[in-house]
Order: sequence, then structure tokens, then C-alpha cells
Amino acid sequence: MPKYVKVFLVLILMAVVALPLWAEETNNSNSVNSFDKIKFFKSRPIFFNQAILKTIDGQILTVTVKDKVYAVSVSDKTKLLRKYGAKSNLAEFKVGHKLQVYGKRTAELTMSASLIRNSSIEKKRGTFLGVIESLDLANQKFVLKPTNRAKVTVTVSAATKIIYKSKTLSFADLAVGSKLAVAGVWDKSDNTVTEVSKIVTISQTQ
Repeated sequence: MPKYVKVFLVLILMAVVALPLWAEETNNSNSVNSFDKIKFFKSRPIFFNQAILKTIDGQILTVTVKDKVYAVSVSDKTKLLRKYGAKSNLAEFKVGHKLQVYGKRTAELTMSASLIRNSSIEKKRGTFLGVIESLDLANQKFVLKPTNRAKVTVTVSAATKIIYKSKTLSFADLAVGSKLAVAGVWDKSDNTVTEVSKIVTISQTQ
């Protein structure tokens, strides 16, 4: 057999032996790199300008941002705000609300929130002037028809002061048709007035 043929056969044999070893090393290298990416995931700041609230499960919120779904964890240190910056809480949050979320990503689709602003909770403190349209004595509520706006449902609490001239009244003293000035917190989402501090009766209907 010619010498060059022997050399050629030896080279082929070496290549065949080395190929599985190279493939195994390559596969091991990829496995290590994948493991490192999972094990050493770096937590980094993340901000969502408009996330839609899908579910609330205790302290975990599920939100959608474009075509992705994220799990957002809320802790005692998380600041929860209404649209205009007033303090909020998870009890006010509802499915479908629009959120601004700032925090740190802890995995590809999970994050820990340090601040959440709920743009759908629009509440303002103000005074509402109108006439009582209907009364719910059992639940301490009444429907107020203001002069230049939609009707609002007013809920009275034990802390609410009801005044007519120099007299202090009870809720039972109110009547349909009476003209009132109501000071409280208006919620745009359901058009209600709560946290009512004072009701001044301007004219009474007997």
C-alpha cells in the first residue's frame, strides 16, 4: 500500500474518533451557559407606562403589557397611588384598571414592584351642590342631582356632620327634594361620593 494512502487513512481515523468528543464538549458548554443564565439572572429596573390589570391573587398582580403577561409582586414597601398621587390600596384595584408600574425584574416575566400608580382610580375631594332625588335609609345613601352634572350616589358615615341652619340633623331628617351642599371624595369610576365630612342642608322639604 502506498505511503500516502496510509497517511490518509490515519487522518480519517483520527477525525472519526475526535468528532464525538468535540460534540460532547460543545453540548456541555451550551448546558453550562444556559444554567449560568438562569442561576445568575441579574435583577434590573423596569418600568411599564401602561399595564392592564388581569388578575389579583393576594399580593400578586397579573398584568399584560402589549403581548406579554407579567406577574407583579406587591410588598408592604410598595407605594400604591391613585391617578393624582393620593395613597391607594389593593382593595381599590379592579380587573381592567390601567397601571403604571416601576420596580425590578426578578425573572423573565416576573417583577417586584416598588411603586404602582393606578390611572383608573380618579378621586377628588370637593363640594357638590344639588337636590336629593332618592333616599336609601337602610344603607345611609342618597342620590344627589347636581345642577350641571350627572347624578352621584352619596354614602354617609357616622362621622358625617349634617347641619341645617344652627341645628345638627340625623340622616333620617333628610328628605327627597331637599337642597344640599355635600363635602366628600368623588370617585369617577362609579360616580360616587364617599368619605363625606359634612352635609349642609340649604333648604328642607317636609
